[in-house]
Amino acid sequence: MLSQIDFKKDLKKQLFIGGSISLLLVGILIFLFFQLNSLAKEIASLEEEISRNQQMFANFSILKIQKKQVLPIQEKIFKMLPSKDEVLAIVGSIGDWAREFGLKQSFAFGSEHEDKETGLNSIGFNLTLNGSLDSFSGFLRKLESAPQFIQISSVEIIRAESGYQINSSGKIYKK
Repeated sequence: MLSQIDFKKDLKKQLFIGGSISLLLVGILIFLFFQLNSLAKEIASLEEEISRNQQMFANFSILKIQKKQVLPIQEKIFKMLPSKDEVLAIVGSIGDWAREFGLKQSFAFGSEHEDKETGLNSIGFNLTLNGSLDSFSGFLRKLESAPQFIQISSVEIIRAESGYQINSSGKIYKK
């Protein structure tokens, strides 16, 4: 039989070995916990990126469908826009309309501009008219009914000796 001393030594040895193994297992578990935690964060990040990419692809597909629908309309609009040379004819029409309403006019081109969002080109202009307000409102109605795409962005009305001076600026859209 084992003596009590041998039993105590055996017990101490087993406790030491068991404790060491337990500490080693706890250390391994802690290590694995941190490794798996960082791995879980990386997986969540990748899942989020995959979700964003899927959403982008869905949006891209919608945009491709919408582009097919918009292209014919865009082509029709561009066919309606005057070319750079045809813009000069518009200036002549503006002069004719001003004379039709008894207005004196002065017209000056500004700079060309390309709108990156719409893809439309435009030429800025400044237009000065002298005459009555009634004549000016008739001129504006005529300008609004013009087949060309003309946008007036600002109007300044100044009282002059012989009526009013109207200074305006805007854009003429072109190809």
